[in-house]
Amino acid sequence: MILRSRSLLPSFGLLAAALAGCSTNSSTPVSIDYRQIGFCNSYAASGAVRAAKPGEVYVVYKIDAVDNAKRSAEFTFFPTRLYIDPVEWGEAKTLKAAKPGEMQEAFALRDRRRFVSNDASFAQSVHVAALQAGVVAGGAKKTLGGYAIVATPTSFEDRPVEHAFKLSYEPQTGEAVDPPVVMSDADAGKTSWPHPENCQELPLDRLP
Repeated sequence: MILRSRSLLPSFGLLAAALAGCSTNSSTPVSIDYRQIGFCNSYAASGAVRAAKPGEVYVVYKIDAVDNAKRSAEFTFFPTRLYIDPVEWGEAKTLKAAKPGEMQEAFALRDRRRFVSNDASFAQSVHVAALQAGVVAGGAKKTLGGYAIVATPTSFEDRPVEHAFKLSYEPQTGEAVDPPVVMSDADAGKTSWPHPENCQELPLDRLP
């Protein structure tokens, strides 16, 4: 009888990942594919009109897919971790690492970020697919096709309201640590977007 040391045998999970070309390295990024659809100022919800605040505008996005194909570990996608970075309206460009005595500044910078809301009223109002949280298996790419809306200030120096607002994703930290997330804009070269008053008039993929 031949005895083999278990330490010399790779685990099935690692072997499968290697054969599939996936990485178990936590530094291997996940990619989120999205596109900026346009701008609007109001939409009807529950019998009332929801309007952007004075000095603000709604930016509408479609999130096409989450690509986790290069990793073996699963990734949990949360729409509410999508945000527009403060640099887009002239605030501090980065959230620097907080040092003793700087925690208030770090929190203030984060508070200036505009995150996607978990309110599904926009999707229901304009009859499109709402963006849903979900788990994307390792080695897989998951199609989403859901819409997200973010309210952002319009006070820019020498810049039109209708410009590209890059989406970012805030990874989880602590016990549930996310890998790096790369946001891929399918319309990165686009320079103009529709801006009707009513969000219902935007070119959206309506549900049947």
